[in-house]
Amino acid sequence: MPYPHVAAPQQTLLNLELLLAPLGEEAAGRVELEKGENIIGLPELEALPDALETPVLLKGGDNVSTDEIMPAGAKVLPFRSNIPKISEFVFHSVDAGYAERARERGDHAIVGGHNYGQGSSREHAALAPRFLGLRLVIVKSFARIHWQNLINFGVLPLTFADESQYDRLAPETTL
Repeated sequence: MPYPHVAAPQQTLLNLELLLAPLGEEAAGRVELEKGENIIGLPELEALPDALETPVLLKGGDNVSTDEIMPAGAKVLPFRSNIPKISEFVFHSVDAGYAERARERGDHAIVGGHNYGQGSSREHAALAPRFLGLRLVIVKSFARIHWQNLINFGVLPLTFADESQYDRLAPETTL
């Protein structure tokens, strides 16, 4: 079957009244930005300390996905600009008590297997756990982008030099 020929329209419609020139600098400085109740600024996060001794709060296996870390969907996405609110959903499908324990504990670590953080490259999968106190993730291997997102939000991403050490770590082990 031959590819059909499609002719360009004779006339294009362009309503220039819909295009507005940007405000001048002085006028733009007087504009007040209005935000909905679920849009708040990024939280202030303290820098990674020079020394860190922290408990393991969660141990995962291989292929922990960003969807398991920070779920998406209609229940969570309305809050994507509200880090304190979306942090309530972190690891919910893996461990429904994680967010509450993390909030109570503060600084903590997570242990994982191979390909930790696989799936989408969403930054919220690093930012929301960091908001809850995640400071260190030690795994057998990271997915391609997730370890960079962890670094961007002040979480130390480490890999085991000896993967057999994974078996020695359990929740509440201090690293």
